[in-house]
Amino acid sequence: MRHTYSLKRNNDFRSMYARGKNSAGVYLAIYSRRNRLGYTRLGLTVSTKLGGAVTRNRIRRRIKEAYRLTEAKYLPGMDLVIVARSKALNCKFTALQAEMTALLTKLGAVASAQDISNTPKKPQGATADSSKTDCGTSSGLKQ
Repeated sequence: MRHTYSLKRNNDFRSMYARGKNSAGVYLAIYSRRNRLGYTRLGLTVSTKLGGAVTRNRIRRRIKEAYRLTEAKYLPGMDLVIVARSKALNCKFTALQAEMTALLTKLGAVASAQDISNTPKKPQGATADSSKTDCGTSSGLKQ
């Protein structure tokens, strides 16, 4: 998750539940709210009712991976809380990923084609300096 940070504080979760927009599906319930930070924060909730630690962590990993694979579609500057439901235990990964995208689209967290076209692009003709290595330092050889 390249441009996403964790939502960790209890009062952030509570404010999401109280004031965030929500949408629920068969496998997930998602709460969303705009933030003024310029980056997205993601929080996951998996109740102990769903199973032991191994089961809950497996669900968390699957949700994180589904988010990571589709992260580029989502608008930055959102707080998201994803709550796993009991049917998420036995669902296929593609169904989980499709439902996540559908719910986030419903909540307005998915960037439209117009939003994507308004992002700044690299100017054409700009090339990397050949004297620089991948680390951004010069090779040390002078000609």
